[in-house]
Amino acid sequence: VILSENTSIGHPADLNVSMSDTNTLGSYSYFLVFTGTPSANSVFSNYNTISVAVSAQVNGQATALDVTPKTITDSVNQHGSLPSAQKITLTQTNLQSVVVSGGNGNRYQVSKTSGGSYASSITLDSDATEFWVKLMSTSSSSNVSTTLTVSGTKNSIGANNPSNKTISCVATTTAFTASVTLSPTSVTETYDQNAT
Repeated sequence: VILSENTSIGHPADLNVSMSDTNTLGSYSYFLVFTGTPSANSVFSNYNTISVAVSAQVNGQATALDVTPKTITDSVNQHGSLPSAQKITLTQTNLQSVVVSGGNGNRYQVSKTSGGSYASSITLDSDATEFWVKLMSTSSSSNVSTTLTVSGTKNSIGANNPSNKTISCVATTTAFTASVTLSPTSVTETYDQNAT
């Protein structure tokens, strides 16, 4: 039976106290005030009220964030073809959003889908299970590297924001070498003096 304010409970009585709302996080403190009619040898003999302090703590649920793999590698030729995009598997629990940041237009960028638009950062919703990483240029003559940061924001029942994850992206580049091949490599001619 759920008792309302000013309900008569009789005497003696045992009461069970519980939280009516466990969805809202935080600390709660209340006082239950019992008003009695004094009688001989009663706890209400000298006064007619007793206050009982009640406190509760509603903690959030555990959050989680992870990505696989955490390293992306490519091997390219300078000014050569771009490599295919690579998939990152995302695992998240009790998060409302995930942000992937740190991309660079001349290095690595990220997209929600393999064939979608690539950008320096993207925001994923709570249902996302993957995203894609791709090298955007092969113009550099040296190796290219980018570190992407993956961060999550807890939802309304999450206890706290999870720790960030990082993805290391490295492209090993073979520099372009210009060359000229001549054939033949020498020319010899013979002339007669005063000949026309």
